Amino acid sequence: MGNIISTELDRIASNQRALLGAMPEMVLLVNINGRIEHMNPSAVDFFGDLCDEVHALEPDDAKIHNQLINLVNVSLEKKISHLEKTLINDSYFQYSVASFSGYKGEDLYWLIIRDITEHTKHKEELSLHKNEIESVLAHKINELKESQTVRRKLSSQLEDLKSSVELRK
Repeated sequence: MGNIISTELDRIASNQRALLGAMPEMVLLVNINGRIEHMNPSAVDFFGDLCDEVHALEPDDAKIHNQLINLVNVSLEKKISHLEKTLINDSYFQYSVASFSGYKGEDLYWLIIRDITEHTKHKEELSLHKNEIESVLAHKINELKESQTVRRKLSSQLEDLKSSVELRK
């Protein structure tokens, strides 16, 4: 029986590693003490390996490590269960935190992160273009209004001239 359970646990762990390895999102496993216990390949590719103790990391890596741990802490403190957005080192991220109990009963947290930098920059560019288009349209509308005013004045002057010519006849 123990061998069956061990085999099943190995299968589940293998499936979990395969899933985490295939995910384009960055996934970090964080323990209650703020230590990053695991990072999937996407997270390691983006941030580098931050699984060492924070004091053993290079200063820039330690800063990123602390920012990521802070995302977990803030999410837990505020009981945030939906996607949040944040900025780390000029990159925009959407993230969520999911808590669970490890096989030893310890509190663990999944930090799931999606890089939305390109999406955010495109959105900002579209907003800028929208504002520029609105500005050009407002300017053109004002030009048309001025043109209509001039046309009305000319039309009025023309009517006055016609009336004046008819009176002289």
